[in-house]
Amino acid sequence: MYFAREYEGWLAKNEKDIYGRKQVKIPTPGFYVFYNGEDPMPERREYHLMDAFEHPATGYEWTAYLININAGNNIKLMKQCEPLFGYSKLIDYIRENQRNGCSIENAVRSAIDQCIDENILKSYL
Repeated sequence: MYFAREYEGWLAKNEKDIYGRKQVKIPTPGFYVFYNGEDPMPERREYHLMDAFEHPATGYEWTAYLININAGNNIKLMKQCEPLFGYSKLIDYIRENQRNGCSIENAVRSAIDQCIDENILKSYL
């Protein structure tokens, strides 16, 4: 659904008519899922749309790439994308605060303060 809405917006923005006689060229999609859950997960994993179908059929194969953004994962990516690194640190600090007995509200407030003190996501927070 998200994919369709994105293309719908792109088509409107670029004034493309998909109901005409000529084929309309569209941008090639890339599907990525950022994972920051607490269950163990590899740094990267592929998911195939075909695996989600109740009755698989040929011709519908798309691949989505899961990227684990938990602290300590995908170091190269984190070095290249400061906001993603900052988000990862923020979540890590929140979880650490909760493990130390803080309520979620206090864990978040404390993590935000810590990130600001360390100049992490400062312009966002």
